[in-house]
Parts: sequence; structure tokens; C-alpha cells
Amino acid sequence: MDPRTGRVLIDVGLFAIYTIVSSVGLVVVKSTLPTLQLVPLPGSLLTSAFLQFTCGFVLYVVSFGVWIVILARFPLSMAYPVAIGLTMAGSAVAAVFVLNEAFGAFKLFGFILIFGGTVMLSVADR
Repeated sequence: MDPRTGRVLIDVGLFAIYTIVSSVGLVVVKSTLPTLQLVPLPGSLLTSAFLQFTCGFVLYVVSFGVWIVILARFPLSMAYPVAIGLTMAGSAVAAVFVLNEAFGAFKLFGFILIFGGTVMLSVADR
């Protein structure tokens, strides 16, 4: 395999991992917030809602670690818009399917714009 192909696969993999872990973490945290108490009572730390919240929080922290690796490999002016665009789209899609949030033509158009912008930014310096 060509070394450049391997690097591209790693780069795509990093953005994919970041997007998935960040989006899943956000959706898990969001889905548990209505059932959590602001001030935990004794024994409430072992509820399924709190454990689910903790798993989502850990995923989000892991995504930050992946983000640091991405920052080390890419210019900020390219990495930030691509990562934000991908996580915005990923989180919105997950919110539609997991949280039953509304999805309409404007959101679809927005996803198309985000995807187009992400592609433009990712190939701009190559």
C-alpha cells in the first residue's frame, strides 16, 4: 500500500472516530438529562440514568482526546470546520433517529451545505 493511502485512511478514520464518539456521547448525555436530578441523592448514583449519563460523558471526553490527535495532524483552519461540520451533522442525524427530533427540508438543505463545505475544506490545501 502507498504510504499516502495509509495516511489518508488514518486521517479519515480519525475524523470518523471523532464524529461517531462525539455524536453518540452528546446524544446519550442529552437523552438522560430529563431523568437526572441536579443534586444527586444518596443511592441515585447507581441508577441506570446516571450510569448512562456517565457513559455518554466518558465518550465525549474520549472524543476530546481524538480531537487533540486531529489538531496535531492538521492545520486548525481546516480541522475545526471539518470536525464541527461532521459532528453537527452526525449529532443532528442521531437526534432525529434516537431523540425523535423533527427533520425537515431546511435541515436537509443545511446538511447538504455542511457536507459540501466539509468537502471543500478538506481538499483546499491538497
